[in-house]
Amino acid sequence: MKYLFLLSFTLFYASNTEAQITLTNTSYQYPNPSGGNDSFRLAAKLNTVPALPIVINGWWDFSKTDFNPYYGTLGGKADTNLSFPEATFIVQPSSDGYNMGLGGAPALLCGTFKGYGYMQYGLEMYPEVSWIGYNTSVNTDSVWTPYQNIAFSVPDTAIKFPATYSTTWKNNYKAIYKFTVSISPHSVVKAPAERRVHTSRTDSVVGYGKMIVPNHKFGVSDTFNVLQVMTKTFKIDSLYVSGVAATPGMVNALYRRKQGQRDTFYTLRYFRAGEMHPLTEAEFKTNTYSNTDLKKLTIHQSRLKPVSVRDAYKAQGVKIFPNPVTGRMLTVEVENDNHNWSYEVINMMGQTIAKASILSKQQAIRIDDTHPSGIYYIRLNSGNTNETIIKAIDITD
Repeated sequence: MKYLFLLSFTLFYASNTEAQITLTNTSYQYPNPSGGNDSFRLAAKLNTVPALPIVINGWWDFSKTDFNPYYGTLGGKADTNLSFPEATFIVQPSSDGYNMGLGGAPALLCGTFKGYGYMQYGLEMYPEVSWIGYNTSVNTDSVWTPYQNIAFSVPDTAIKFPATYSTTWKNNYKAIYKFTVSISPHSVVKAPAERRVHTSRTDSVVGYGKMIVPNHKFGVSDTFNVLQVMTKTFKIDSLYVSGVAATPGMVNALYRRKQGQRDTFYTLRYFRAGEMHPLTEAEFKTNTYSNTDLKKLTIHQSRLKPVSVRDAYKAQGVKIFPNPVTGRMLTVEVENDNHNWSYEVINMMGQTIAKASILSKQQAIRIDDTHPSGIYYIRLNSGNTNETIIKAIDITD
């Protein structure tokens, strides 16, 4: 188990106008994923990123994209999705450069996140300084606040299988960041405050195809079969002080935003067969509603090295091998053959291309050569228990 402890602190600045945020002592015990970190690289020059059309049977080649040579890391394994209703985060940047010369206070940010759905382990948040001096004309009058874009990192909703073309799923959740604040220009002294973010997120499988990316050695990866998933996130962001909606001046001072501000975020994410987190994700500029105004491109390097398809649903007693499938032949193995199992093979358009009963504990299945390589799904149905198990397979020939 990994334990993270959040420490309370208060920031004071030499000024006639007091500006401080005090965060409450708290702690949270995280599950400890087995294994290392999820590493990623960001595109250094967005003008080297190829077009990202929404398309069926697409081809996305990032081999000539200019990526930063260094890696970032997120805690946890690339194939791990942890679900919890409430979590508390601690963040301590590796550099105190965030202090911006304002007294050398430790660059430590604490806060409570209440989310509903799935969230990646080890999400990042960064502090920034917001100058209240824009309102008060006192240059040293500042408060610490979460970085706007990622203070409330989006919970990673579980991809729905079989994730065939046009599959859509939705998730609504809320995030609450609690703190106390004192800002004399607004007649607020050690008042309890909450930043409330209500979010609606829609994910849709809008395409599929093949992708190559730079690998760990700055060469080119193998060709991957991927799903193309469009994620639209709609967010309403509000600030409350002492249980009452804050004034426009207060909201602007703390977050440079409007009370009840509404924003839409647009992302294209590319998933390999059976995986819950994307291999590649392209984030577009806020409120542009376009897949051409690119803001950030991320490649998750840790997902380039698996030797088999990671099983999103690890149902005990059922195995499918080999996976990836390189010779059009695979085997379904069931531990209990008394369940009267049958199977269906489903392509990316949601069509059943083969089905039959499983007559023994092992059933050989051949995917006919008339069907293209790509991502398929095996749906197992138990005639005795009404149980349904869905497995993703990756045909790579």
